[in-house]
Amino acid sequence: KFDCFGELYYEWTSINCWNKGSYINPHHDSNRDYLKQRHFSALVYLNSKTNSQQEQVGFKGGDFHFVQKNSQGIESSTVVTPESGLLLAFSSGSENIHYVTEVKEGVRYALTLWFTKDSKYSSSELKYFLPGRIL
Repeated sequence: KFDCFGELYYEWTSINCWNKGSYINPHHDSNRDYLKQRHFSALVYLNSKTNSQQEQVGFKGGDFHFVQKNSQGIESSTVVTPESGLLLAFSSGSENIHYVTEVKEGVRYALTLWFTKDSKYSSSELKYFLPGRIL
């Protein structure tokens, strides 16, 4: 369910560069006390996997997975294959557990955005995450 009534504010925005060996374990985007204000998450892929015919510069690995559990508690996942320009948006809570597989080759670029319904957490800054530093 994507319940998006009312105003939304940028909570955090960043450009992420995932180098070879980068990955993230299953989580949701409001999984810490200091992240509880996150209501919606979005990302735009800035490049595609190298198996895409449309991109010269790409990467291998780095697939995005949504985790589901059936009534017996058995997990499965829905895979979103990165493609340049693809927008992925979802609610930030525990209903959308997700992870990213290891980048095996190249660099995976994405514009990541988090939104809040609470104006006191509004941010207008864009953060750049580059290998080993934040600008």
